[in-house]
Amino acid sequence: MQFRMRKRFYLPVILMLAVCTGKLTAQKDAVSVKVFKKVFPTYNMGPDDPCTYFKDFRIPGMSFFRSSRSVYPYTFQNDYRPGKKDVEYEVVRLENEHIYVDIIPELRGRIQGAVDKRNDWDFLYYNHVIKPAEIAVRSAWISGGLEHNHPQGHGYTQFSKISYDIIEGKDGSKTIVVAEIEPVRMMKWEFEITLRPGELFVETKGRFLSIMPFKVPFLSSNNAAMHVTDEMELIYPQDAHVSGHGFGRMKKWAEYSPDGSDWDWVKNIKRALSVFADGTGVLEDYWGVYSHDEGIDAGTVIIADHRVAPGKKYFTWGTSESGKQWDHFLSDEDGGYVELQQQAFYTNLGYGYAVLDPFEVKEFSVYWYPIKNTGGFVKASKELAVNFRRMDDHEIKLDIQPTMDMPDARIEIYRNSLKEKEFLMDMEVGEVYNETLELASSVEDTLKIRIVDRNGKEIICYADKIPELSPVANRISPKDIKEYSID
Repeated sequence: MQFRMRKRFYLPVILMLAVCTGKLTAQKDAVSVKVFKKVFPTYNMGPDDPCTYFKDFRIPGMSFFRSSRSVYPYTFQNDYRPGKKDVEYEVVRLENEHIYVDIIPELRGRIQGAVDKRNDWDFLYYNHVIKPAEIAVRSAWISGGLEHNHPQGHGYTQFSKISYDIIEGKDGSKTIVVAEIEPVRMMKWEFEITLRPGELFVETKGRFLSIMPFKVPFLSSNNAAMHVTDEMELIYPQDAHVSGHGFGRMKKWAEYSPDGSDWDWVKNIKRALSVFADGTGVLEDYWGVYSHDEGIDAGTVIIADHRVAPGKKYFTWGTSESGKQWDHFLSDEDGGYVELQQQAFYTNLGYGYAVLDPFEVKEFSVYWYPIKNTGGFVKASKELAVNFRRMDDHEIKLDIQPTMDMPDARIEIYRNSLKEKEFLMDMEVGEVYNETLELASSVEDTLKIRIVDRNGKEIICYADKIPELSPVANRISPKDIKEYSID
């Protein structure tokens, strides 16, 4: 085996290096916040349309179309004009030694993009133009990055400047808080965007506060975009089920394609597709994408506690000509994207929908990080992502990327419940560990990997075969239809 041996240093050497360079601790602990102006070509929009919808948000039917969504007191933003001009936006950048995240308060505090500094790959799609198209509840919507998708699909204030604050943590972290009072669903929402020293992930934490003495239904998610590439793989939790809007065609994701093509690969999806995970998909914390293209070999991992934020919605315009036209409608040169939407607070109202009780507060966190040079992943946690697979009768392949330093991590490998290998690894944040290990096995065997930290906490446990699990199908209860209304 070629695993890195555990490191041992003499204390005087460490002290001498720290004193001479003054950089070891500073580089590890530094998270910077920079506020600066950046020019984005911005397509022209005419004045808002004051003729708006004023309807209550009754639940029956749970229609996903704009005609059933109230937007009052907001106006419509649907006057699209030809041409564009350079517009200067205020950008707030969070940056540590591994990644940086750009936030635009003038565009509802959205994350415009996030970049892995190791390979310059934007693991949250960085759109370098502001190009609205008719998609959102008020019409105009822009793609890329990460939007705070609350309290209705794509929100109400995509083009509104909202307040923000900068918070410094005692651990050296920096947090950008964006917030607004939302008049349609009558609540306050906040999102904290946090970057910590010595970690590869950025955390987004949503907080929702009812300001009314009655129940209010709402949707809450983080809607993120990733670059479409020729060899992009969508990674749902193992053996996940999916369904369409309204619980249509509930099937295993591996069997969801009507023509038998493998929809794990985005290139095989020709038409627009919108699906929601179920079964194991809502009982696991991880998912993401990975681009296997030569010269990229990178992707994005998403982690959220499935007990609070179980939902995993995947959307693509498809690779047909009609799908690719949206690349032009929403960007100039940055190309296509897929949406991965992490949804919180499932109740019996259906995928992504929940209810705030009078004066209730709800919170959820999501962790986003880049991954590279692993050939994908089969399981992930906040601490690391792992790719583990049988190569042939004699070898297995193991690829690990930690998101933080993990000294003395214990790796255990099992075949049919029998422990075959055990060893320790010192893993450093930002590094990637690729190994081929000798292990005799057959296709009928169950192979399992378990990774435990130095304190005995299990970080990852993955078996390549698991028992069959039926989908959950979070359907609305008819008895609750009338209760969840503002009338």
